[in-house]
Amino acid sequence: MRRFICIALMAGMLAGCGEPKLDGSSQQAFKYSAAKVAASLPEDKRKQFASDVMVLVFQGLDISQVLQGKKNAEGVSADMLAALNGKTAQQVADEANRVRTERAERERQQALTEFRS
Repeated sequence: MRRFICIALMAGMLAGCGEPKLDGSSQQAFKYSAAKVAASLPEDKRKQFASDVMVLVFQGLDISQVLQGKKNAEGVSADMLAALNGKTAQQVADEANRVRTERAERERQQALTEFRS
């Protein structure tokens, strides 16, 4: 029994260790966790983290649904929180880089199409 308790405690401590993650359960939790994630980063990477978060927030924003009244501010906020929930700074950076790469490729393809027309 004593051995089981020791193992359980060690597993709990290990689970608690690791990179801080964004908590998308509420706006308040998100703000707190984003500050915690940013604080865990070196000074030079904090601005990049903020930029990466903004890329992901705006990437998931569908203005047409908002303008058509299909989505309100709460719905947009909930989508943003869900998209970022549980991500570490590295996961946010990787996803933002993927979005930037895809956006650049779409713009390149559009420019080629317009050039050929």
